[in-house]
Amino acid sequence: MRRDTGSGKVNADFFSNNPSEQLGPQINGNLFNFDFDGDNLKLEHEYWLARYAVPLLQGDSDFKIVLQGEASSVGNAQYNDQLAKRRALNVKSYLMFFDVQANQIEDSSVKHDPKPGDNEHDRGVEFVIVGNQLDPKDNAVKVEVFEDLSLLWGIDPLRERSDK
Repeated sequence: MRRDTGSGKVNADFFSNNPSEQLGPQINGNLFNFDFDGDNLKLEHEYWLARYAVPLLQGDSDFKIVLQGEASSVGNAQYNDQLAKRRALNVKSYLMFFDVQANQIEDSSVKHDPKPGDNEHDRGVEFVIVGNQLDPKDNAVKVEVFEDLSLLWGIDPLRERSDK
């Protein structure tokens, strides 16, 4: 039975160059605290996706997002797998509503190692956004998004990390 759990939450980390050195900027994150037994995005999830993910993905096939649905360990494992998939599919649908192309979104996996009990971090969707090297002359919208993220995280996303 669905139970309201309060506001949606988002954690995200930014890397100027991902560890493989073959791709450019990468954002790892988690949209979490979905309602217990619920698969609908919360307003906070929608805001974060619309403000940060959508501008990076819109109309640019160089940027991709991988989604991994999650569910708590409470209840039937088969049901929880389906719930986790629905959560990831709802994120995909939200992105596609904003004209992000289906081939930019991978949503095929489900996280299978939830902590015992009901944990707000296990009721969510993990994501990774990756793209090619960011050229500030290439796309002003992307630069604005990354500059905004830099204010949130206190880093300069257009420069390489010095702590590789």
